[in-house]
Amino acid sequence: MAITFLAAVNDVLMRVGSIKGDAGDLTSFTESSRQRDIDTSILAWNDMIRDLYSLGLFSQGSAESLITLALADREYALPSDFEQFGPDLMREETKQYVIGPYPGGYTKLWNDQVKPSNFTGQPLHYAINPTTNEIRIDTDPGSEQVGDILKFVYTKRLALAAITDTFPFSDTVVDLLGIAVAELQKGYMKGETEINTQLFATGRSRAIAYLRQDVDKERYA
Repeated sequence: MAITFLAAVNDVLMRVGSIKGDAGDLTSFTESSRQRDIDTSILAWNDMIRDLYSLGLFSQGSAESLITLALADREYALPSDFEQFGPDLMREETKQYVIGPYPGGYTKLWNDQVKPSNFTGQPLHYAINPTTNEIRIDTDPGSEQVGDILKFVYTKRLALAAITDTFPFSDTVVDLLGIAVAELQKGYMKGETEINTQLFATGRSRAIAYLRQDVDKERYA
């Protein structure tokens, strides 16, 4: 059974002394008397996860979503956990067509279409509108395109928030990281001089070593 974010936060709070004994374990991330400790632990865990991800040691995880074209509707909402497209394609499986990123991105699309309503029919490209953070296609769908379903794969945003969230790596790595995250939390709460750099480095390096083993096994599987 995967270690939950709540369990990992409880472990770190136990290590730094905010929790004493099992009776003090958190059941949620809201508790006024220890809110600063809780918020700092959440921050420390997410910072550590991003640190390891920046080393290319694990994937953020992929998901699939879709948009359904509506009459003369150019823009469609992204999933709430969207980070970036995986393959840079969206596909309509029934009609068997694909669309790709607009060459030059959203700014070029905006510049090229002085009168957007002149561009109608089946879309060829898409871009993300930075002002709305929505997918914008390069045409106004007509009646023949209404109901077309464009599927896409994306990588999910790298952040844990809910008590039931699980980590993007194994429980062994979570266990190894606990000691490093606890030291990181001490630094955030009391200043860098409170960090035991040896403990921090040991926990982090052991987790990295384990993750590298997993990466190598995946490459040769």
